[in-house]
Amino acid sequence: MSKASIQKEVGVGVSETAEQFMQYKSDVLEAMEEAKRITHDSNEKRYNSFQEVVNDIDQ
Repeated sequence: MSKASIQKEVGVGVSETAEQFMQYKSDVLEAMEEAKRITHDSNEKRYNSFQEVVNDIDQ
């Protein structure tokens, strides 16, 4: 992931901050991208508490 693409995705204009993101491993960046996608996807299941997650797993 390039510095420019990180700045575009994160909305960061400061190059030092973009360089900090470059230090993350690729799997961390992929997880961050997935989290961003999920937050914008209205079809993803939502939970209001950790207990709801546990209850859903147990079913």
